[in-house]
Amino acid sequence: ATIGDSTFLHSGITPLIDAASTNTNMTLVILDNSTTAMTGGQTTIMPSPKIRDIVAACGVPEDHIQELTMLPKNHAENKEAMLKELKHEGLSVVITLRECIQTVKPKKK
Repeated sequence: ATIGDSTFLHSGITPLIDAASTNTNMTLVILDNSTTAMTGGQTTIMPSPKIRDIVAACGVPEDHIQELTMLPKNHAENKEAMLKELKHEGLSVVITLRECIQTVKPKKK
C-alpha cells in the first residue's frame, strides 16, 4: 500500500495501528516529500524525522521500518531494502524520503 506523508498524518495512523495489532501481512510505503503537494505545497504538520517515531509508536517493529533516501545513487541499496520488506511475512513500513519537485524548483532559481 502507498500513502503520502501528509495523508498518513491526517488519516493513515489509525489504520496502521489496526494493521500492527494483527500483524497484517503487508508493506506500507509512506511517500514522504515533506509537503502537502495536492493542496498547494504547504509544509506537513509533522517534520519528516518524526514520521518514523509515529510509525514505531503505532506498533510496527523497529527492524521492519526502513527509511530510504530516493536518489539515483541509492538505487541498488533502496531496491534491496524494499525487496526485503516486501518479502517479510508480517507488517513492515518503508518511508521514502525526497523533497517534492514542485517545492525544489523555486529554491533552485
